[in-house]
Amino acid sequence: MNVKANALSGLKWNAIGKFGHQGIQFFVSIILARLLAPEEFGLIAMLTIFMAVSNVFINSGLGAALIQKQNCTKDDYSTVFYFNIVVSTVFYLLLFFSAPLIADFYDNEQFVLLTRLQALIFLINSFGIVQATILCKELNFRKLNITAIVGVFFSAIVAIYMAFNDFGVYAIVGQSITYAIVTNITYWITSKWKPALRFSKSSFKELFGYGSKLLVSGILDQIYTQIDSLLIGKIFLPATLGQYTRAKTTKNLPIDNTTALLSSTLFPIFSKIDSDEELARITLRFYNLFFYVVMPMMIGLILVAEPFVGVLYSDKWLPCVPYLQILCIAGFVYPLSTILCQTIMAKGQSGIFLKLEIWKKIIGLIPLTIGLYFGIYCFLWLTVGISFISLFLNIYYTSKVINMKKMDYLIGLLPSLLISIIMGLIVYAASLIPMESRIIMLLIMTMTGILSYLLLSKLLKIKEYVYLKQLVLDRVKQKKDIYRQKRSYHE
Repeated sequence: MNVKANALSGLKWNAIGKFGHQGIQFFVSIILARLLAPEEFGLIAMLTIFMAVSNVFINSGLGAALIQKQNCTKDDYSTVFYFNIVVSTVFYLLLFFSAPLIADFYDNEQFVLLTRLQALIFLINSFGIVQATILCKELNFRKLNITAIVGVFFSAIVAIYMAFNDFGVYAIVGQSITYAIVTNITYWITSKWKPALRFSKSSFKELFGYGSKLLVSGILDQIYTQIDSLLIGKIFLPATLGQYTRAKTTKNLPIDNTTALLSSTLFPIFSKIDSDEELARITLRFYNLFFYVVMPMMIGLILVAEPFVGVLYSDKWLPCVPYLQILCIAGFVYPLSTILCQTIMAKGQSGIFLKLEIWKKIIGLIPLTIGLYFGIYCFLWLTVGISFISLFLNIYYTSKVINMKKMDYLIGLLPSLLISIIMGLIVYAASLIPMESRIIMLLIMTMTGILSYLLLSKLLKIKEYVYLKQLVLDRVKQKKDIYRQKRSYHE
């Protein structure tokens, strides 16, 4: 298998899909942020934990099990398909009838209808999970990402229409449901696979043996990831949760794109690598590359947070600026942890992965149990500390799985860290120049950061810069050669 070619092709199409998807979504979020109140975003955020945990149960790690298994049968795919539908139906009914309890928990009757509408997404998505998994297993990232872009385009139209027509928080719900409907219809229209009328107990037992550990770790991860919204929504006002959610989603714009790109591309590719030495080499290469890309983005976002939020979302969202700046510090390491976790999963070590997740979640209880008691800022700073502890745990367990020196994961980051700090100082100096317009300030600070980072990378001959530059040059040369061949053929 040509790992480099598959990785580059996958990364290219996932980049097109993720940035196209997030580009449209970001545009819609700006419009919705200006039309809706922070409280309305807070209402949706309060439901996130219930939806996220239910979604993990529905998949049960079987999608990852299908990808990890080398030779899947028709029975394997059909078994997972029917399992997803049954479990989705069970969880929809569970949420439908427990909606009044959720409303009582938050003391808001509006959650009855919101919960029942949001839960419809489970039923819709259950019909397309296997088709999406097959495309991922086949490394058909082109079709996956075109489907995602089509879905987000139509859901954006629905959301904007509903927001302008005073549907309030239901504009966000309408967007989610429309996206689910469009993407799953597209999977069925374009997929060659269709389910057979059979369910294999042996297939389920084999797949669930691997997926069950991912199920438990997925539940822990989602509870850990989303419980902050539940507790903030319960302890504080919905407006506070709305501001926190805005800060979190803004920080996640580059992080989600990067980590989703990693997860969807690297796991199926890593799963096909037999050699530990080769896997270790490729893991370290991506590990350093993504830090080189993410680190300056997070430092830049910390520095431009105030004009960025004011210009894009309006002044009513300015209270989220300090939240955003603190969360960006944790954003330095999140993609690194994602790469390491993908490596452990690709080796089939779901037991080690589960053990790792349990340790991280136990430690992660610290900001939830202590931080929120002392206020949201204490919670945020403790969250930053825990994110770095989680990275070191990921390094420890990954080094055991593929037999690498732990210091290799730290030494390679130093050049990117150094030039990112220097770039930050240059951008900060630019921010001291008196400017009346926030838009001008945002543009000057952004361009200063990009140009200084690239210049420093070139002057210091940073390995990641040289590698990425060569990839681009090779790609351009390849395109020119193809063009010349076509031209000479026609002549």
